[in-house]
Amino acid sequence: MKVQYFEGGMYEHMCPACGHLHYIPVEYPFSNGCQWSFNGSLEKPTFNPDISIIGRCHYFIKEGFIEYAFNCKHHLAGHKLELPELKNKTNL
Repeated sequence: MKVQYFEGGMYEHMCPACGHLHYIPVEYPFSNGCQWSFNGSLEKPTFNPDISIIGRCHYFIKEGFIEYAFNCKHHLAGHKLELPELKNKTNL
């Protein structure tokens, strides 16, 4: 799976550019009011709108691919690649 449920209505995924897990609130907004829609697919996820982690990452997740915006601060700025697989927490 490319994304998995975390807790508190959030989904997590691995960011290949920075090597960290990122969390996307779907059911309830972050304290700053940000919230995303999700197509419900763990294998080919799509989140809307774009995801911006200030000072770090700016990207889109569509149909299981992550597409980094040109203003992203990583070496993958402007690139599109498949989201990496996550290990299922229940199998750890």
